[in-house]
Amino acid sequence: MLKEISIIFKKELKTMMRDRRTFIFSVIMPFVLVPLMLFVISYSMSNFRHQISENISLSFKNKDDLFYKFCALQENIKIMEGGKELLERGLVSAYIETDEDLDYKILHGEKVNISIEYGNSSINSIMTTPFLNVYEQSFLEICSSFADLAAKNKITYEQAEKILNYYKVPATEAPKVSSDVNEGLIYVSMLAPMMMLLYSCVGSAGCASEITAGEKEHGTLEPLISTGVSRDAIVLGKLLTAAAIGLISSVSAAAGLFGYAILQSITIPNMSLTAFSYILWISIFTSLFFATVNMAIGVFSKSYKEAQTYMMPVSLMVLFPSYYAYFSSVNNIPIQFFSIPILNIVYVIKELFAGIVNFNHLGIVSGWLVIYSVAVYLIIRHMFKKESVIFRI
Repeated sequence: MLKEISIIFKKELKTMMRDRRTFIFSVIMPFVLVPLMLFVISYSMSNFRHQISENISLSFKNKDDLFYKFCALQENIKIMEGGKELLERGLVSAYIETDEDLDYKILHGEKVNISIEYGNSSINSIMTTPFLNVYEQSFLEICSSFADLAAKNKITYEQAEKILNYYKVPATEAPKVSSDVNEGLIYVSMLAPMMMLLYSCVGSAGCASEITAGEKEHGTLEPLISTGVSRDAIVLGKLLTAAAIGLISSVSAAAGLFGYAILQSITIPNMSLTAFSYILWISIFTSLFFATVNMAIGVFSKSYKEAQTYMMPVSLMVLFPSYYAYFSSVNNIPIQFFSIPILNIVYVIKELFAGIVNFNHLGIVSGWLVIYSVAVYLIIRHMFKKESVIFRI
């Protein structure tokens, strides 16, 4: 039986890899698209942050107090007339409302209230938050010194106003990502699980639908069965082919991530050949799992097109756990999460890309993937023995 499985596996894999489209979509595209996407994300975020820091548009309720005058002096702040309506229309980044007696409170050392309202539906407005926090904090520090001087009768309102005319927050004080934080590394750690899962699933999907539903449609499955080869050997040979294509796509996506890290001079902490070997290990089981799911769908489907339609939700299901785990810390993941399908793969990949090799977690996830794969394989095996399923038209 092993010989039969080997023959079918080699034949199917050779056929799939000879197809130019399969080679491009399984090997070339993951390797190229993943780093390209990371470059685009990194550039757009950097460019967007720069644009916001250079041009902050504000609208004020009170236009004659010290905070209004302080903001008007800043080179990168543009004040627009029109009140809160401008914020609702998305024309300004924030709407600012201050105490009616703000100046009096400042000079008498009383607590002042500065209310800054942002547009929740505008990414521009939300991204402005840290910049305005810097200006607000700078203004309140100046006000504290004014209050001390006023208490000693050493400063008047007119003098305070003149001092503000010479006080500008340098552009260099605008908030930046700490030099200790590597944005590229953040993007890699966030996207690595999703990209590897997605390409593992999508890579095996096209292959599984072609060697099952596609062969039904082309009429090539019946001659293969009539050769006398056991159906178990046929199923296992085709299953290993789909898993191999999924693994190639997943590894290609991982290679693209590492390629991006090298080009951007990003150092992935504690990443070693050993850690990479465990990434490959979990990728093998992941590809096998998705191959069994996609192949079950392919065997059940009447045509290649129908199989592709059914496989679309499976690809989408991969994304939800990845989004859930985006901002999760790998240092305190509850142990029960490693028993939740797909989410457990996401978390263990995040750990490995963070340089954390936890053998308990690897064992739990690998064990569950084997259980999932065997369970789905038994379903495929059962369907493959039913003529009504194999020769559906």
